[in-house]
Amino acid sequence: MTEEDRKLIIIKEIKHWKDSHLLPSHYCDFLLALYTEGESVTLTEKPVSDQINLLSVVIMALNLFLLPITFYILYFTHLNFMMQVLFSFFILAVAFGFYVVSKNKLKLYIVYALIILLSIILLISVTLIHQSFGSILLTSLLAGLQCISWIFIGIRKKSKFLVILGSIGIVMSTLFYIF
Repeated sequence: MTEEDRKLIIIKEIKHWKDSHLLPSHYCDFLLALYTEGESVTLTEKPVSDQINLLSVVIMALNLFLLPITFYILYFTHLNFMMQVLFSFFILAVAFGFYVVSKNKLKLYIVYALIILLSIILLISVTLIHQSFGSILLTSLLAGLQCISWIFIGIRKKSKFLVILGSIGIVMSTLFYIF
């Protein structure tokens, strides 16, 4: 990697910090002026079509199919409780793996991978708690607490969609308990 390549990477990162408000804009402007030596630098970025490759699409598609597969196995098959628990941990590990891979390795932080992971956690925990204890109050309380955590995660990650889903989930868990 040449010195010019390193400089472009640093400049691109500083612009990302400025766009994401990770640093005050006047600090970013100072750093940009320092690294560009007062000149404007246009970054040559890959087109969007080059950034999303076949591996990314395959991983996103497989991740998307985890939720209906989990739902089908938990509700429409006649597995004993231990098999459901083992299956649930396996699916949860796969969903977590897809989340980590899409975030770290593919550099595709799309909130849908997190939403699928959280949805699978919700589905599995509600099903297993309801089957173990049979209490609608406990099941609704668990679902409500998980949806509250979705709201906090959504606020932390600045995802309005996750906050909205968490709010809808709280309303649904409350209505489930009442009716």
